[in-house]
Amino acid sequence: MSLTNEQLLDAIRELQTEMTGMRTELREEISGARSELREEIFGVRSELRGDISGVRSEVQSFRTEVNDRFDAVEKKQDGMRERLVHVAEDVTTIKGTIEHHESDIRSLYKRSFDLKEKIEPGQLGSAEK
Repeated sequence: MSLTNEQLLDAIRELQTEMTGMRTELREEISGARSELREEIFGVRSELRGDISGVRSEVQSFRTEVNDRFDAVEKKQDGMRERLVHVAEDVTTIKGTIEHHESDIRSLYKRSFDLKEKIEPGQLGSAEK
């Protein structure tokens, strides 16, 4: 079975037509896939932007909360330091008062011994009667 040149040319033309059709279909499919991919990428980008925005908002809220807590702790520390200064001042005042009273007690004790030495032993007995 031999084919004529005309038949071969017809077969080639038919193949070329089919190939052209297939090429067109393939281009359309590729174009559609590109469009779908672009839409999906756009959707993912939008979601990511929303997620990132949410995360940023949460991080900012966390930072604000942490800063507020640090401020509260610093205020408490300042209050404690102020109280400590007052306690130290009170301790210094009490210590000075104690030292003053100790000095007064020593003076009175010494004076009582001095007075005992001045009183004669006989006068002590007559004063009791």
